[in-house]
Amino acid sequence: LSGFRLVAVATAGADLFGTGAASIRTTQDLQLLPGIPPLARSGDSYVATVLARNTTAAPLTTRLTGTAGAIVLPPLTLSIPAGGATNAAWRITAPPNGPVVWRVNAVATTGPRDSVEVTQIVRPAVPDQILQSTFAQAGTPLVLAAPADALPGRGGVTISLSASLGGNLPGVRAHMAAYPYDCIEQRLSRAIATDDRAAWESAAHALPAFLDANGLVRFFPAEWLAGDEVLTAYILKLSVQSGWPLPAAARSAMVGGLSGFVTGTKPGTPADRQLRHINALASLAGAGAATPKMVEPLSITPDTWPTATVIDWLETLVRLPAIPNAAAHRARAEAVLRGRLDQQGTTLRLTGTTGGLLLTSTDSTAAALTSLALHLPNWRADAPRLARTLMLQQRRGHWDTTPANALGTLAMRDFAARFETKPVTGATQITFGSTAKPAIWPTPPPVTLPLPSAKARLTTTHNGTGTPWITVTTSAAVPVTAPYSSGFALTRQVTPVTQAAPGRFTRGDVLRIRLTITPRAPAEWVVINDPVPAGATILGGTLGGRSQLLAATTDAGQPPSFVERRTDAIHAHYQSVGRTPISYEYTLRLGSTGRFNLPPTRVEALYSPEMLALLPNAPVTVAPPK
Repeated sequence: LSGFRLVAVATAGADLFGTGAASIRTTQDLQLLPGIPPLARSGDSYVATVLARNTTAAPLTTRLTGTAGAIVLPPLTLSIPAGGATNAAWRITAPPNGPVVWRVNAVATTGPRDSVEVTQIVRPAVPDQILQSTFAQAGTPLVLAAPADALPGRGGVTISLSASLGGNLPGVRAHMAAYPYDCIEQRLSRAIATDDRAAWESAAHALPAFLDANGLVRFFPAEWLAGDEVLTAYILKLSVQSGWPLPAAARSAMVGGLSGFVTGTKPGTPADRQLRHINALASLAGAGAATPKMVEPLSITPDTWPTATVIDWLETLVRLPAIPNAAAHRARAEAVLRGRLDQQGTTLRLTGTTGGLLLTSTDSTAAALTSLALHLPNWRADAPRLARTLMLQQRRGHWDTTPANALGTLAMRDFAARFETKPVTGATQITFGSTAKPAIWPTPPPVTLPLPSAKARLTTTHNGTGTPWITVTTSAAVPVTAPYSSGFALTRQVTPVTQAAPGRFTRGDVLRIRLTITPRAPAEWVVINDPVPAGATILGGTLGGRSQLLAATTDAGQPPSFVERRTDAIHAHYQSVGRTPISYEYTLRLGSTGRFNLPPTRVEALYSPEMLALLPNAPVTVAPPK
């Protein structure tokens, strides 16, 4: 089990020296070593193995029993030779969801025994996805049905009731909780959107590893990446708006990095420098670290700026009134913003250019304007219409990017605290098809009902004070059966590197996967997300046991900026891509026998969600070695 070598060294003066050594080994007569895939997908049919090892000088007859979640494993009797090992194997079909806790016990007829416990993650091969999310006041009827190609028995209709317009944003929470990527921005945004203070603190305490020499934050903790002013400003802004602090040392470095950028004492990204300057200045003003002198290098032309930059500039003027001619600048900025608003009934929608910089989008800009309006007396009357517009901009229950979901959550939380203090009492009757359920105020829990294959009518009737809001979210598992391309062309090629039996995959084979993407427009922070079969090992990287020779690629194209090798997939991140085709190769070793389901391969621009490509993958069958 383990071994130690103990060494004693003795000296006495310049001429007396000696050493002594002894080795200690701990062992166990009978040992169980699990070969259970740490992750499986629903419907995978595979062979789970446990190696039973005999360290004694005599053969052992051993009986193995156990469970895999709710499944009782058939007992096995093994004859293990002296000093040898024998595999126990069970063929299992992964359940619809997990985790699955494996418990295996072994008892030899002569007395030695051992046990092992393994927790296996189970993920859906076809995950549930939000198809539609609608919010309205109680009393608004809806007609719902499952898509024709949805998997039966999956998904459902969730009705959430709230006294406020935003409620608890169930679609946003579900989307962000399932979001698969983990740069520092995404970790912090996810913590805000899911109201997870522990996750915020965990990510915030990791910030020192993400800081470059200038105090700016990198997207990933890789020394070859430069820090980014917009990312740094965004994280500082999130902390100020949420009230959740950052570690003092990291915050001080970030403030110093942004201050050095706006004053010109530290280098920064040359592209869009003025827009980045204003963005950094607004963040510094919110943190109480800006000075009027920082405005001097700017050319003030809000008519030509993207709306997000105009909002940054107005925030700076509000927080830093000592800026020369601040009142005139503020009036001009407000006039530009009002000129870009289009009122339609109870909504107030932004028109024109709403992006401008990385991390800004249509939805994040609307969230920033809603937050700003809540703090400006002459905009207070517009805040309800802006908040309603922000909610209506959701698609499938969430906003377009991770920053938009974090900023939108904070904006709606602030709106509820300022405008929605009237309590709702009584009960709301929910009727869906032939099912009726009451929801009792003041804290009605969400109601989840099956999604019917045929159309059914959903109605809500409130009996009591106030007018509650309802959020109706429909989800279903819909397989991707055909390639989808919007902004990217995507191809995938699998080539054997070592193959025991030509024409079929065998456990232990090594494969090389080549993914080629062709962007139709330049984009920043693009990720390739390619799934791997359960039990497979992605080779390469810096962890022990991963063959660098087998993992070596011959690709001479643009290398990724950061690679995440996970149990279920590989994520290759590119800081920026142009229109030139990019090929990415990686190598994996098949480690389990069975038939394994794979979700589609994805390529997406993380901050331009309209750029997305999906490629369905056929199940992978792996035979046992000869």
